[in-house]
Amino acid sequence: MPAPSNGSDDGVHAVRYRSCDAAGNWETARLVTLKIDSTPPGVVIASVPTDATVVYFPTLTLTAYDAPNTSDVASVTYILDGVSHTVANWTTKVVVPLGPDGLHTLTYEATDNAGNTSAPRNITIQIDTVAPVTQVFGADDSWHNTDVQLSLTATDDPGGCGVAATYYKVASGAWTQGRSVTIAAPADHSNDGAHTVSYYSTDLAGNTEAIKSMTVRIDTTPPAGGFLLDGGATSTTSTAVGADSSATDAHGPLEMRFSTDGGATWSAWVSYAATTPLTLPAGDGAKTVQAQYRDAAGNVATLSATIELTSTPSDTTPPTVTASGVVDGRFYDRAVSVTLSASDNPGGSGVASVTYSLDGIQQTALGASTTVSVPASPNGHHTLTYWATDEAANSCTQETLLFTIDTVGPVTCASATSGRVGCALSLRYEATDNLSPLVVQLRLVVLNSHGEAINTLRIASRKVGTWYTARWTPKAKGLYRYRIYATDEAGNAQRLLGTARARVV
Repeated sequence: MPAPSNGSDDGVHAVRYRSCDAAGNWETARLVTLKIDSTPPGVVIASVPTDATVVYFPTLTLTAYDAPNTSDVASVTYILDGVSHTVANWTTKVVVPLGPDGLHTLTYEATDNAGNTSAPRNITIQIDTVAPVTQVFGADDSWHNTDVQLSLTATDDPGGCGVAATYYKVASGAWTQGRSVTIAAPADHSNDGAHTVSYYSTDLAGNTEAIKSMTVRIDTTPPAGGFLLDGGATSTTSTAVGADSSATDAHGPLEMRFSTDGGATWSAWVSYAATTPLTLPAGDGAKTVQAQYRDAAGNVATLSATIELTSTPSDTTPPTVTASGVVDGRFYDRAVSVTLSASDNPGGSGVASVTYSLDGIQQTALGASTTVSVPASPNGHHTLTYWATDEAANSCTQETLLFTIDTVGPVTCASATSGRVGCALSLRYEATDNLSPLVVQLRLVVLNSHGEAINTLRIASRKVGTWYTARWTPKAKGLYRYRIYATDEAGNAQRLLGTARARVV
């Protein structure tokens, strides 16, 4: 039975046959069926062109088929990235797992039950399941008074198929494809405010990036507010003139600076303060002061104020100040009052105020003198710092007084001892005090058994909290006592008198 390669004789053929002998006898006819299949089967991947690089998902489905009335598909063989796989006992299709993102090569063929094998088919698959990433250039958190140009740059992951498109929208506007965004800053202030720019990109595999957003801030409106000079329209001094302002801005903090020469020179930009001290140029006459306020976007507002100087005394010498009522380093057993008296140089602008700080608490008294009262209670060490300022804002060097108020006397102690007649005895004593580091006017008095003083030792000042020894030589046997009298640096006598026994044999 012929089986031409063009498949023209494919199919099932019934062949009948019988034989006859020499006597003319015919056997019963017989039937045999012959199956001819010279056509190879086919295998396809749905919707994927062959011999081309395509973008696909992580699996592909191979579907094999054979021509009608042929032997049917027996198996499918595929080679994925160099590894061969054969699927026997073929039914309808096989799912090929392609693996991780990147390029994969796939060769596949089918074999039918007659042994015909299809021509191998090859395809290169690029797997890409990761969305691209978009970056924004030209964006920041600052306020701007000119157009802001944003550049959107998208990149796909390594081994990805590449970026397809980038989209953006401003606020609730429509999505627009593009990579350049302009946020305008028109001079009519119509676009002032914060603008949200949303954006994302897609790749050629259809992966879509999650929507991101950032904010662009536009402010073309200068600060608003007023400006004036303290003291009204005239002043008698060229110094310490306060500049008051009430500048405000809708979009962030302000900076300020001043010019006292018509804008020829300006002070450095500083953080905005409602009141700022100024020094005006010397010389009588009208003085124009200019103030500029700058907001976070760089918008500047300029205002002017005029003041008439009627006299401008020249005074660069600071005043002097003296203190009376206490002595530096002294201890006191009572409340004290310190008088601070200031004077200015002849022809000067005059004393404006006296300032003092008592134990860190500062007070300023207008005029040339003031009194500082320090109570007796609580006891303690005190630090008084003081200085004076004249009308020309000159201040003298600070002076400091250190003094102590101590109304509590010391405590003396003595230690018992014994010895022999004619031999020197060691009489031990100590004094303690709440504040004074020294005790003064020390006396050691020895008394006989009748309580009569028989010897008095006068001792120089001693440190508190330290035991000392005095020497006394008895002339007769007996039982003696000795006492320690002391006064602290504030003049307080001992609160408790130290006394001890001395036995002589």
